[in-house]
Amino acid sequence: MFRNLSITRKQMVIATVASSVALFLACAAFVIYDVVSFRRVMADNLSSLAAVIGDSSTAALTFNDPSVAREVLNSLSNQPHIVAACTYDKNGRPFAHYRRTPAQKGLVFRPLSPTVMSSAMIAWPCFTTSP
Repeated sequence: MFRNLSITRKQMVIATVASSVALFLACAAFVIYDVVSFRRVMADNLSSLAAVIGDSSTAALTFNDPSVAREVLNSLSNQPHIVAACTYDKNGRPFAHYRRTPAQKGLVFRPLSPTVMSSAMIAWPCFTTSP
């Protein structure tokens, strides 16, 4: 079929195919870049939130006041992607937690192992995000 076309038509088909392939590759590159950058921005945002929550929870941990720590974690209610969070004490036990809805009672915050505690900061919250 391609042999029966005139040279003008062949050039037009080749140019169209080449342009289509280039457009597809450019779109694929943009999609990949957006996915990678979105994940990076989301991780940076969660790290910043964790640092703020951790800094705000130090007084509650120092004075052993879980109700204040819960109030600090409840400030996460305006973050729609965070469905649960937990603050751990210096021994790695859950100190206070936050769940967006009561239906998430099945989420269990387990104590941290000593190896995790050696690299973790006191009052560093654990966030669970929805996709």
